Amino acid sequence: MTRSRVLAMVVEDKPGVMTRIADMFRRKLVNIDTITVGKTRVPGLSRIVITLECDDDFARYVVRLLRKTVDVLHVEELDPANSILRELALVKVEVTDTQERLELLQLVNIFRGGIVDVSEKTITAQVVGAPSKVEAFIRLCRRFNISEIARTGVVAMSRGPETMLPESLAKKFMEEGP
Repeated sequence: MTRSRVLAMVVEDKPGVMTRIADMFRRKLVNIDTITVGKTRVPGLSRIVITLECDDDFARYVVRLLRKTVDVLHVEELDPANSILRELALVKVEVTDTQERLELLQLVNIFRGGIVDVSEKTITAQVVGAPSKVEAFIRLCRRFNISEIARTGVVAMSRGPETMLPESLAKKFMEEGP
């Protein structure tokens, strides 16, 4: 059964790592829905989160391939039920009258978003939350005239005390360096 997957990995922070990972997906003819990269608490290591649509067999196959990639230190598929998934979206909306502005402001408040820019003709709203929340906000904004959308992609972390980077690996990498 095809469904949305969240793959999280810790990689060495070196030029070309992201390209090799993205190229692996390209060679397998799989579209990446979102990809985010950021530094970790350990200098020289980054965290990559990829979301894609695939079935169970292909998800296991991709995880195995990623584990064989030289610069990938750890990879796992995160269970959305036991993970925190967040995305940020900026949505610029053209508003022509006061009533539309008020309606948009109400919508932003309902989604616990914020207004980050206002001009005579547009309002730019920010919303942060689970991808489904961001999608719902954008869907409801479509009744206005959306002129631009920018999304960060999904960042994800397991709930509870587990971490992606075991303490032993973090210490080893900090001692030896990149």
